[in-house]
Amino acid sequence: MRKRGAAARMALCGVLAALAVALMFLGGTVPFASIACPVLASLVLIPVYCECGWKWGLLWYAAVAALAALLAPEKDYLEVDTGDMIRPPYDAVIMAEDLIEAEGGFRIIAPTHPFAHVRAIGEDIVTQEMVLPSRHEIRAIDISVLISAGIHEIPVIKRPVVGIIPTGDEMIDYRETPEDGRIIETNSWMFQNLVTENHGVGRRHSDNGVLMAK
Repeated sequence: MRKRGAAARMALCGVLAALAVALMFLGGTVPFASIACPVLASLVLIPVYCECGWKWGLLWYAAVAALAALLAPEKDYLEVDTGDMIRPPYDAVIMAEDLIEAEGGFRIIAPTHPFAHVRAIGEDIVTQEMVLPSRHEIRAIDISVLISAGIHEIPVIKRPVVGIIPTGDEMIDYRETPEDGRIIETNSWMFQNLVTENHGVGRRHSDNGVLMAK
């Protein structure tokens, strides 16, 4: 197999070095590529070492590192929205009201600390954790928790329906004018509302307000 000439080797090294610089630039602009791209750039330069020897390999590696330092943008912050995942190496969030836009970036006007405004995975709920116990009264906040856990339907206990029948021939409806020996019937209204207070459905059954006993 015929070996490549010096010009061909130099051209190959130049192409690979340009590719390595492009990868380094990509790693400086795309957050999730900040770790993978430098590794790929190092792998791209392996053929340079094989074709030209270790001295040329180190020389090209140093050249790529220098060009990447000059060309690849280096940002010590990443703009995120509420709910975005925080990826390494970032470990804190600074609220927009604590920043002033400046030339080429932002100026921080309030102190911060690691994990500020960052919720750890599993902080609210984790897999296999009980969300709500049985026979629990569902509140407004519980609806939010259930939706966050991916639960859209749950079995519930049907509200009991209680029939209330006021009796007594001396009882009259509160809309009537009481006469001697007559009493305004009020107990059924109390029982109906007691049932409502205990999450049931109270229904009064009467004829003209009162079911008369025979």
